Amino acid sequence: MKIVFLCNEYPPCLNTGGIGTFTHTITHGLVEAGHEITVLGYGRDYGERDDCGVRVVILQESTKRGIAWFINRRRLYSWLKIEACNGRINIVELPEYQGMLPFRFPWCPVVVRLHSSGLPKRKRDRLLEKRTLKLHPNWIAVSDWAKQETQEKYNLIPKHVEVIHNPVNACGGDMEPPIDLPHRYVFYAGTVSDTKGAYTLAKAARIFLTEFPDLHVVYAGGLVEENGQRADQTIRQILGERFATRVHFLGFVEHDAVLACMKRAALFAFPSKLEAFSLVPLEAMSCGVPVVYSTLHSGPEAIDDGVTGLLADPYSPDDVAEKVMRILNDPAFAAQLAENGKKAVKERFSLQRCVDETVAFYNVILRGQLKGDSRLRK
Repeated sequence: MKIVFLCNEYPPCLNTGGIGTFTHTITHGLVEAGHEITVLGYGRDYGERDDCGVRVVILQESTKRGIAWFINRRRLYSWLKIEACNGRINIVELPEYQGMLPFRFPWCPVVVRLHSSGLPKRKRDRLLEKRTLKLHPNWIAVSDWAKQETQEKYNLIPKHVEVIHNPVNACGGDMEPPIDLPHRYVFYAGTVSDTKGAYTLAKAARIFLTEFPDLHVVYAGGLVEENGQRADQTIRQILGERFATRVHFLGFVEHDAVLACMKRAALFAFPSKLEAFSLVPLEAMSCGVPVVYSTLHSGPEAIDDGVTGLLADPYSPDDVAEKVMRILNDPAFAAQLAENGKKAVKERFSLQRCVDETVAFYNVILRGQLKGDSRLRK
């Protein structure tokens, strides 16, 4: 099968996020399964390269004020049309994020994977997302919550939809962390922001750092600016001078380095307030680390509370602190969570399972197109 993924975050792009990490993981899995894969995006470092069998094509990005959004999307569309008309594409997959293909595309099927959570802040992005979803009603959702949320927020019903959880392909090997880390620490990885629960964790840390004098908190991820100041400044204010030397900010680090930090952590805490289906808690589980995640949205789909990890209310620092201390106070319980979590990731969130389910969905769509049959499973 010849598959094109649209993605502007493909590694080693500096703004690689969850969608970029997912695209990198699944495309290599599909190549291993014998499929021909191209990743298409636009950027300033335009050109073509091979990434271990994945063809990566970056088109030149327009920066013309007011119309760049249209020019860039039209360039993607034109490239796809030429390739599809010449028989070099069987199917196109793209994220709903920012609506990268808001045009009809009759030359081959298009699948939209629902990665994001919440409506975009910009009206134009909301309109582009809605139009993309409406014109291409074959959806893969990364969670039940993402499926329901997308249908409700855009008031759309897809023709064909399947929930396929994101895969975890953690490795990291024996890579060393990017800096000398404390001997014992709670680890957080992701954008350091209020929405991701970074400030809730800091407020909880005022409680659990008091109980464990040798414990530190380490944040890995980009620092956003909110309410006029950077996230690390906000967190230091929350913690105060008493704990100033026990909080560390790594900034953006490569994926393998994040995994290396995870493997050495006492536990991983990510009390996010809004997640369609985050990979990082599952990666921590795969690394054999006990996890404190969120009770909201897709959290219960990822973790069986009390069995494969603990879920905490991301709006309650007290609850987050209680869950962290429960793990730290009971090494046997922590070890059992870690063991169960690692096993669950292998069974439920393997790359092979995601690849197989994705290809099966593609085949359903392709058979429906060939037969002109609209009576596909919904």
